[in-house]
This record gives sequence, C-alpha cells and structure tokens, in this order.
Amino acid sequence: LYHQGFEPVILITQPRPGPTQPQDLPPEDIRRTLAVLAEAKVPAPAIQLLAPYVGNTADEARAVAAWVRDRHARRVLIPTDLFHTRRVQWVMERRLRPLAASARLLPVEYADITADNWWEHERGGADFEKEALKFALYFFRE
Repeated sequence: LYHQGFEPVILITQPRPGPTQPQDLPPEDIRRTLAVLAEAKVPAPAIQLLAPYVGNTADEARAVAAWVRDRHARRVLIPTDLFHTRRVQWVMERRLRPLAASARLLPVEYADITADNWWEHERGGADFEKEALKFALYFFRE
C-alpha cells in the first residue's frame, strides 16, 4: 500500500510487553512486521511506532486518534483481519469522528478463507462467532 501511494506513513501499534518480554526489545510480532516492511523497501522514516502500548482494539483506536489529532490528519487506511472489519470500523469511527477524520478499512482475507467461503471452514465459523461476541462487548462498553 505504501508503494502504491495510498499512505505516506505506516503506523504500527505496539502490544503491551508480556511478563517475560525484555523491556528494551520490541515484541516478536513488531520485529517481524518491521522486517517485512524493510524487505518491501519501505523507508524507515515512513514507519512510526505508536505509543503508548496497546492491549486491545479500543487502545489501538485511542493511539491512532491521538496520532491523527497531533498531526491534523483527516483519514487513515487500516488493513485488518476480514472478521475484525466491522468492529474496528465502529470503534475507529467513534474515536475519529470528533476529530473530523475518518478511517477506511481494508479487509485482509486469509489464503484459504475469504468473504465468499468463510462458513465452509471451521476456523472461519469460529472467528465469526468470536467477532460477533467481541462486537457486542464493545457496543456496550465503548
């Protein structure tokens, strides 16, 4: 997406370090993400690690909203898991609307599970059920 000109900056949220995670090293998933971006020749200045650490989607939305507010951005593009899309969109809209900003979500499908066949896979059904429950929880908590 960066090389296609969709976004000039790539934001990466940082999960809270676990109890065995060294505080001076980024978590493994951050290291993998940075390695993938380096391999794709995304320049380091275009990558920003957001603070503070996040523990869930609501924390991520707050971190993105703070970045948007501080930089007067008007829109963000968020690639996310196919099943997370509706919940992430809802949470982001609630955080970004007061800032006159918006989020466009890009659902990323699995290699074998798509929007057209998710119900044919045990994992697809399980992920759908989990997201339905999470959305209900977020609806009543946020």
